[in-house]
Amino acid sequence: MLLKVITKYGLAVHLGILAAFPVAFAQFLEAGALGRVILWLSLFALIWVLFEPSIRQGERSSDARERVRDSIIRDPVFYFFLLAIGFAVVRWLNTGIALWYDPERAVWTVKDSFAPMLPASVGSKGFLPMAASVGLGVFVIGVRHGLGLSARRFCGMTMVTVAGIGGLMASVCACLGAFPEMVQAARSSFTTLPFAGTPFGVFLILSIVFGVDSESHKWPLARLPFILAVGGSSSALVIFSPPFVAAVYLLVTLLVVIFSLAYNARVGSMGGFARSAVFTLLGLSVPALLIMGLSSPELQQFKLHGLDPESAMPVEYGPLTDALARIAKKMWLERPWCGVGVGAFGLHAPFIAAKPDWAFLPPHPVDAVSGYWTILSERGIVGCGLLAIGVGLLVWSWVMRLVEALAYLRGNDEGERLPFACPPVVWTGPFILGLAVAELFFSHLFASVPAVFAVVSAFALSAASFPRNVCATLETAGASNQGSEGQEGKDGR
Repeated sequence: MLLKVITKYGLAVHLGILAAFPVAFAQFLEAGALGRVILWLSLFALIWVLFEPSIRQGERSSDARERVRDSIIRDPVFYFFLLAIGFAVVRWLNTGIALWYDPERAVWTVKDSFAPMLPASVGSKGFLPMAASVGLGVFVIGVRHGLGLSARRFCGMTMVTVAGIGGLMASVCACLGAFPEMVQAARSSFTTLPFAGTPFGVFLILSIVFGVDSESHKWPLARLPFILAVGGSSSALVIFSPPFVAAVYLLVTLLVVIFSLAYNARVGSMGGFARSAVFTLLGLSVPALLIMGLSSPELQQFKLHGLDPESAMPVEYGPLTDALARIAKKMWLERPWCGVGVGAFGLHAPFIAAKPDWAFLPPHPVDAVSGYWTILSERGIVGCGLLAIGVGLLVWSWVMRLVEALAYLRGNDEGERLPFACPPVVWTGPFILGLAVAELFFSHLFASVPAVFAVVSAFALSAASFPRNVCATLETAGASNQGSEGQEGKDGR
């Protein structure tokens, strides 16, 4: 029995921890340590994907391993991640960018990397993005090919619980003033980027859908994790985001709560509906308790006044973003294909900025505020193209799964039940991606590893959670189909 549980949920736990760890503990670890942990977690998860994937009804372990290997080889997403990892490795190794004093001309300049025509990075700043590309590749491939339906639910619940615990710990530390970096992050505004709370906003949405879904499937052991996930993620969202950004995510969360509770009432029981509503309210009350009970009066006033438009977006915000956008554009035109290198914006900006710009610029600008300009200037057309291809593949996968689910549901006379024929997590992916695309206009979101992990993991789980015709899939894979009558919830697929 124990071996069966480990076989069914071991991979789900590993993938859930891999996706949540960068979000939950990024504020406790420096970039190098965080990258090393991601690589070790990726290695363990990869071993599970290849040797202990979820077993469908009627399969043996050898059949499951062969099915997963064959499906991975045929998956274009797998080859995209190989390309992305190779690109990130080159960028990490191609370093050497630094400020350099030219004694002959008696001026300071920016020294090029070892290979100026290739993707580059400043010092060790390319290591964490490289580790993130490996971790994201393992997670996406594992979710797409190694997990069954119930295992994906368990993966999602593990993911949001770990993120909630990390968010709660960070929130308590910020309220108590335990770490200066966290206190500074708690006072983030539109002029102090990045928003450390944005990844927790994504995980708050996932906490609702997975918690309510677990309650609708009568998983009593998921109730305490449900409260922890919602409470921790909502606390970190409110404390580490500008109040206006937190309000937007909370409004979207409210809409998700309404839809998820409606789903629970339709497919579950009224008792599950009531419990889900109570657990959600308990979780969402945690940030108010932390701010009012543990935080300083200064932080309380900052959060209350942050909803004022004049306080949230001061007068100097417009000229600041305009100046940084001009600087980023000039920077990109100098190195259009591969950019100036990850982390090199702050080195080049002082040499490009005009004298009037310094009336608005901070002493040491590190990004262009706009995520689009930051990524374009530092990573160039090639880096932006890879990012666009990756997002396009995820969207394409979601659309294809939607088409497949519609065909399957029509064949079972359940087409009229959409959207309630699919679990709520299915519909969160496009909305989360839309929020990320909108936030990129005023935050370098995709330059933040925790934010990328949150958005990509949410979309991967969303696309993989559509109902599918298991019988047809088993026949195509050549696996044994004894007893497989399309009952996905029972066989783990």
